[in-house]
Amino acid sequence: MAPKNAKKDKSSKPEPPTSHFFHLKYGTDQRKIFNADTTTILLLDKIRELCTKDIINENGSENTLQNVDIATMEGSCVMLHEEATENAKAKIEPRGEYLLVSYEVDGENNKTFTCLWTPPEPAEGEEPLKIPNIVAGGAAAGKKKGKK
Repeated sequence: MAPKNAKKDKSSKPEPPTSHFFHLKYGTDQRKIFNADTTTILLLDKIRELCTKDIINENGSENTLQNVDIATMEGSCVMLHEEATENAKAKIEPRGEYLLVSYEVDGENNKTFTCLWTPPEPAEGEEPLKIPNIVAGGAAAGKKKGKK
């Protein structure tokens, strides 16, 4: 048994786990925090449950938003809906900021994305925030290569 005043070896200390929470912007300047450490289908179901009802209430629309996904702040859709059983943390940057998007699929399986976030009104003298054009995911979507 080591004495109480013995120095501990700091090199053997395990690193704390990485947080897999991220911020999702949606509606009229609203945001929620989600945990990406789950399957993509469960994450999208929870996002649909918690966020789309607020958007429907804001717009007074009775339509439900079934096809939802998330996009980077640069406008690249992460395409979570294409990997239903994958762990979402593989595609989402920890502590990142994302936008809620909806998509429609045409007869030729082409997807059209719509951002479901409206930025706040700018303060006097400030430039307004711009909503990016949402495109299908590519190199800019989700996690950067080389990161775990």
